[in-house]
Amino acid sequence: MHWRNAPLGATNTLDVKPANIINPVSVPPLSFDVADLRFTDANLGSARLRTRRITDGLHVDQLQTRTPTQQITISGDWTGH
Repeated sequence: MHWRNAPLGATNTLDVKPANIINPVSVPPLSFDVADLRFTDANLGSARLRTRRITDGLHVDQLQTRTPTQQITISGDWTGH
């Protein structure tokens, strides 16, 4: 999965008003594995995401990326507060 920057000269069409911010309660449980995750020029390697719903949002059981030289591991709650 490669997430690239917008082409030069592209306009930002994202409307980020408070009413349009994602409510974590509405996000379904997620479970996926990515063999090659890249965010712009950053090679994050393999990635794994596991989440589950909680009363007021989403619990991230595991968000992990790995390359031969780095590892990032995240867990916690995403709530609408």
